[in-house]
Amino acid sequence: SLELLGKHSQIPELLAYFTADNRQYLVQEFIEGDTLEQELDNQGIFTENQIISLLEDLLPVLDFVHQNQVIHRDIKPENIIRRASDNKLVLVDFGASKQVQ
Repeated sequence: SLELLGKHSQIPELLAYFTADNRQYLVQEFIEGDTLEQELDNQGIFTENQIISLLEDLLPVLDFVHQNQVIHRDIKPENIIRRASDNKLVLVDFGASKQVQ
């Protein structure tokens, strides 16, 4: 699914993939930062304003994914990283994703 999606600044770039011992492996761009799960553990519950800001940052990424006929299927705080360099949210772990027609 990552290969089909192409490039988006808030999705890790797929660098390579291969199969070995009947297992698939992906080599992706490393995203430096904390997951939203880590932020929740450190800060506690998000405020309404924090949630609105989070959704404003994340929903355009989901729109891009869906426009390219991919469904992530595993959106949760541990699969969203706040990139340290620019504070943007990055959607990761497309292992359960599915391409739809």
